[in-house]
Amino acid sequence: MKKNYFPIYTILLTFLLFLPTLSTGEEISDLSLAKKLMSEGLYELAYDEFFEFAEKNRNSPDAPEAFYLAYDCLFLQGEYAEASSQFSKYIRDFPFSPFTPFAQERIGEVYLKLKDYEKAKETFEGFIKLYPENEKTEDALFWLGESYYNMREYKKARYYYNLCMERYPKGRFYDYALFSLGFSYRQEKRFDDAEKFFKTLIGSHPHSSLVEDAYISIGEIEFEKGELDSSLTAFTNYRKNYPKGTFYDKSLLYTGRVYTKKREEKLAIKAYGNLIKNFPDSRYTNPARYYIAWIYFERKNYEHALKHFRTVERTSKLYFPSLYWSSVILERQGKREDAVQQFKELSVMKDAGGFRNDALYELARISYESKDTLVADSLVQVLERTDRKWKALLLKGNCLFEKERYLEAIEIYSQIIREEKNGIRKDAIYRLASSLYNTKDYRKAEEYFNVYLTNYPDGEYRKEAMLLFAECAFKMKKWKDALARYRNVKATFPNTQEARLAMMGEGWTLSKLGRDKEAYAILKKVKGVEGEKKDWLTLGDAAYNAGRFNEAISNYKKASKEKATREIGLFKLGNTYYRIKKQRDAIKTYDELIEKFPMGDLADDAYFKKGEALRKLGDYKSSSITMESLRKLYPSSDFIGRSHTLSGDNYFDTGDFDNARIQYQKMIEMLKLPRDTVAVVPIHGIMKSIQRKDGEKRAIEYADIYIDRFKGTYLSERIRMLKADMFYYSGKIKEAEEEYGAVENKRLKPVALYYQARSLQLLKKNNEAEKRLREIIDEFPRSRMVSKAVLLLGKVLFEGRKYSESLKFLEKTGKPETEEDFEVVYIKGEVYLKLNYKKKAIETFKEIKDTGHGKWKGKALLRLGDIMLDDEKLTEAFSFYEKAEKTGESEIIPEAYYMKGKVLEKQGNDKEALKTFLKIKYNLPDSPFTTKALFEAAEIALRTGKKQDALSLYKEVIERNDDKTLTIRAKDRLKTINP
Repeated sequence: MKKNYFPIYTILLTFLLFLPTLSTGEEISDLSLAKKLMSEGLYELAYDEFFEFAEKNRNSPDAPEAFYLAYDCLFLQGEYAEASSQFSKYIRDFPFSPFTPFAQERIGEVYLKLKDYEKAKETFEGFIKLYPENEKTEDALFWLGESYYNMREYKKARYYYNLCMERYPKGRFYDYALFSLGFSYRQEKRFDDAEKFFKTLIGSHPHSSLVEDAYISIGEIEFEKGELDSSLTAFTNYRKNYPKGTFYDKSLLYTGRVYTKKREEKLAIKAYGNLIKNFPDSRYTNPARYYIAWIYFERKNYEHALKHFRTVERTSKLYFPSLYWSSVILERQGKREDAVQQFKELSVMKDAGGFRNDALYELARISYESKDTLVADSLVQVLERTDRKWKALLLKGNCLFEKERYLEAIEIYSQIIREEKNGIRKDAIYRLASSLYNTKDYRKAEEYFNVYLTNYPDGEYRKEAMLLFAECAFKMKKWKDALARYRNVKATFPNTQEARLAMMGEGWTLSKLGRDKEAYAILKKVKGVEGEKKDWLTLGDAAYNAGRFNEAISNYKKASKEKATREIGLFKLGNTYYRIKKQRDAIKTYDELIEKFPMGDLADDAYFKKGEALRKLGDYKSSSITMESLRKLYPSSDFIGRSHTLSGDNYFDTGDFDNARIQYQKMIEMLKLPRDTVAVVPIHGIMKSIQRKDGEKRAIEYADIYIDRFKGTYLSERIRMLKADMFYYSGKIKEAEEEYGAVENKRLKPVALYYQARSLQLLKKNNEAEKRLREIIDEFPRSRMVSKAVLLLGKVLFEGRKYSESLKFLEKTGKPETEEDFEVVYIKGEVYLKLNYKKKAIETFKEIKDTGHGKWKGKALLRLGDIMLDDEKLTEAFSFYEKAEKTGESEIIPEAYYMKGKVLEKQGNDKEALKTFLKIKYNLPDSPFTTKALFEAAEIALRTGKKQDALSLYKEVIERNDDKTLTIRAKDRLKTINP
């Protein structure tokens, strides 16, 4: 139930219009007419009359009142922005008018109406301080409470409601304040307190326009509390007490809902039916129809549910969910085409809200099930900016998983797990773990398989997860864990494919544990996953996937001896040699395959692999010859295009740029442009070849041909990115910025915006850079560039001393993992210091200290030392600086030494401090802290009576002359020592 304060504006307007006239002269009829129009709610006409009167009678003492009332008409019409502007102008034009406080207070109400609660709060607080005794102070106190209420600061809101009631016990807002107090407690689920104020309102102001609201609110609260009998009694009593009450229809709706909750569906349908019959034009009639349909839907009585869903009127907000669920029913009835048609209709209804997104999701689901991936992907892309994105992203992630595009799938699953809190996480966790496994990140895969198996004992993919959980342990050489897990799979899911694979894993694990007899006994029993015969290929694959390449070679050799698996066995054997960088053995094996199976399915593949192996050996000429043979012998091979690219790479690396261009061009000619975006690889090769031979200008001209030819396509945009990169890395930053800025493709836009921002930063256009970075963060939240954008934006804002704003972005970062992550966290710590949030800064730097490494760990230790030093905690400071020194980072060590010296100096240990500063001089002569250390050493020498040493050290500072301030101070010291 929402609070409605329209009646109070009527009361206040009546109060205002019947204020004693301020004029001492004869009443002017035009002004009276305007007031009458205003009192009747004819605000547009009243405005014209007030304004015309005020303009014609500017010298009249009634002119200020007329202007004020004219502007108040704007407010009452809902023209809030214009009203605010005119009220502000009024305050400037009539600073001493009795209506000036009224205008000031109204500005606060404007902000409240515009939902700018912060400004509303500031305005009302300012009014109360400026006009503590004004007749509008009561209004300001109440509306200040409303401002805090809307900011969800209910405790502060209640303070001002109570203050309004205390200061104005017979005021216009007393009953409204009581009602708002009740509502504020209701918002906090403090139902007993809420009911207390609603009951007080009913008892103390029985004639208030809010009494019926209070009765209904009590019934709603009981419903929310789950006190269904009490709620039912409240609504029944309301209907008895108010047989023609404003909320009679609403009480029937809630009565039906109570019965529905109590599983008394017949009584619920009866209550809803009474509402539909007796109040056909009620705003609650369509909800009643919807709830009846839902009762039948839950009973799986789809025919009756469909009938009632279709009675919900088009003008109702429930029309869209009704259309959605009726579409679901049609699909369940086997009428998929009709369901699709309705989902499509719903998906283009702009006012359908979330159900439009639900329809799009269902269409995406059906498209994936129908293998129409392009349509499904486009629908998911539409859904990504909606609250249905998680289910849609899971669909897309699963599609990418099936296509073995694991890195892209991982990004989607990770986002779901990180941000989504409901049931979709379960499948995302399993899929993420499986994707991580397939990318060989076994540690993280194990972690997520464990989460899945622990939290979801009845998960759909438990069998597969248990096997892969065991595989993770095997891959990480956790043999005992692997053995236990494999055996668990066998025991839990006997006579399954997973059990046979687990048996194989058990054998290999026992072998690793040195239990060879047991291992041999088990492996002898292992049968092929798809048959009874020993499957050497499967064994080889298992060994290969486990990283056991020697065993894989042994098994593949055995497979290559058997007629049925000879060709594939040789091919996999060659691939295994290639994988472990035994290129010559790989070449020999590929040659054997080509010789024995020249017309086999894998011969062209073997030729290509041989060419790659020769290239790995640096034998570019032989690699190119092999590619020529491939093209000659197998002109229809799928590897022809890639062979041209490989030949182009060979020629490029030998400096034969003309032949490189020819080969790259042949690859391009085989493709259908702009559809085949793989063309970007040979095009880039040609650009590099031209750049190396004819210069950058010619390379850019070549790129422009394709950019213009395929304008508006992904290929064109991708080539524009290559062109921009060429400018960027050759130092032509202005040209690079222009090219990055011209990229519009959504897939490329985040990267383009990032490098455009980098370019703008180099061009000293930080404001423009900031805009581009914000665009990445706001428009492309799932992009891998967001973390980089946050980092760069944090730097830009930090350098611009916009610390609070910088913090908003820096606090979005999660647990640091990469170097960039740690840099972002470090900058966040610096911002906390700048904003005097010392405790948060310490926590942040300690997080880097505990989880980071290298440079960022060292920098965090230095800052912790600095904080301790500032707080005079010298022992702790020294400890942090010492730990920073031990990181071994070259850029950390000089500062750590220097600061250790400063701590020792503060502790009064001049001897050790001097030795520490001198270590910097001798061990780190070129560091940025050497001059500082020399100066500090000179100061100690002078202080301890070593005048000649001090002179020598000051002179060295002057000779280095790399710190102007210290150079000047050293010269001053010399003048003091030798006047």
